[in-house]
Amino acid sequence: MKDTILKSLKHWGHKIPEQDFNAGISLLYKRFEDKITEAEFLKECTYFMLRCKFDELKPKPLPTRPEKLLNYRESKRRDRSYEVRTSFWSDYEIRDYLDQKWKIIQHNMGNKAWLQENLTRLEQYGDPVNTVKVRNRIQEFEEWEQENL
Repeated sequence: MKDTILKSLKHWGHKIPEQDFNAGISLLYKRFEDKITEAEFLKECTYFMLRCKFDELKPKPLPTRPEKLLNYRESKRRDRSYEVRTSFWSDYEIRDYLDQKWKIIQHNMGNKAWLQENLTRLEQYGDPVNTVKVRNRIQEFEEWEQENL
């Protein structure tokens, strides 16, 4: 079963180090076998995130806007009635940029929400050091939002 899960995760682009994968599987088995409660499971997951994945949870920068899009925005700024053909938005470069931008926005917003969920748990655990650490990272995402959205 372990090999099947690992192959599936790798297939979908998840790069999970073997030791992290094994720790996660072990934790799942403990929960499924009722060796730990759901609350204990969530606590272990929260601290696992802090130990292993916290440094990866940073806002990703948006891709560089294509020159065509910069020109369009400048023209639109100068003349509010400026229009482009519908085919402009179907252009590969524009479409690719917008797709990448949307994926990064979703990624960053998802990570922020996940951090907020873990922040709530850390506050419940009475862990001031990690609470501040997570709160500061959430602030980085909020600053990113202010600059980019």
